[in-house]
Amino acid sequence: MTKALFSVVVVVACLFSNPVDAEEVDPAATSDPPRREGFNVFKMFRKSGRGLTNIASSPLEIPNQMVRESKRHKTFCGAVAGYVTGIPFGCGMMLYRCGAGLVDFVTAPVPMPTYERSFIEPEYLFPQDPYTQE
Repeated sequence: MTKALFSVVVVVACLFSNPVDAEEVDPAATSDPPRREGFNVFKMFRKSGRGLTNIASSPLEIPNQMVRESKRHKTFCGAVAGYVTGIPFGCGMMLYRCGAGLVDFVTAPVPMPTYERSFIEPEYLFPQDPYTQE
């Protein structure tokens, strides 16, 4: 029984390995054909996660813009005024970040040319590298 099974495996292996079609190809001489990016599930999950993150963190734009506006001014009165003027800027950015997150989440299954880019800059509310200058 084992000899018959072994002979079947050898015959099948010989049938699938055709030495006539085997060519040695120089990898430096060939160029890859252009790849078309189709539907990529990982990009879809990244885009939908970015959308949900932006929707959830959009209320934090108000204190973020308040601090950003106060840092622009060098004096104490300017900093206080920055905190006051940061509230309307923060409300506007909150709506913008929530809208961008909603668009990212809804259009996640649809492959688009701008699939990997975010509609808002920075992509997330807090940057990945905490030591970058604003």
